[in-house]
Amino acid sequence: DGAFAGWLHYCAFDPLVGLAIVLDAKRMRVPHLLCVPCILLTGLMGPAGFLAYLLLRSAVRLLRGEVKVAAPSGFTWGKTF
Repeated sequence: DGAFAGWLHYCAFDPLVGLAIVLDAKRMRVPHLLCVPCILLTGLMGPAGFLAYLLLRSAVRLLRGEVKVAAPSGFTWGKTF
């Protein structure tokens, strides 16, 4: 059962996460060459590669200055309903 679960994870989850990384990187304009190690790491160690991509994506957004720190519109601190 453990081997089946491992192969299922390797054959289904990892390629889908790799595809999601490629599509999100294209949408967020993350350079593809920087994503290649994350995709390979996803294929080898699953969640570690996805975490590496999330860190890379956050770093690229920070360097470009695209991260908003302000609260969303309509949100006020301390207001209770």
